[in-house]
Amino acid sequence: MGNIAATIQVKRTARDGWFVYTCDQLPGLYVASQNDRVAYDDLILSIEQWFELNLSTKVAVRHAVGFDTFYQQLKASRVNAELSHRAQNAVRDRTDDLMQQGSFGFIIEAAPAAICA
Repeated sequence: MGNIAATIQVKRTARDGWFVYTCDQLPGLYVASQNDRVAYDDLILSIEQWFELNLSTKVAVRHAVGFDTFYQQLKASRVNAELSHRAQNAVRDRTDDLMQQGSFGFIIEAAPAAICA
């Protein structure tokens, strides 16, 4: 019989100088450190221990991506979130400007014949 593999999603939060990793799929998993790389690396042993303690099962765990790749992806997602936030604000501001001017564009097209009958 072949090996069975699964992927879990771990959440990272940063608060008061601590980097905390938890996982909804593994209730009670909690890894924290003031050094983000240490916490990230400690996840492997912590997840292996979680399976052994909670399910009496030995597993081998590895990161899907290394810390450097993870951190670059994290920074990119923050930049994308900031750009999205700026775009939303720009649209809202422009809409507010148009509404205050008393004019707002609409597109008017000919209705299909079936509707006009």
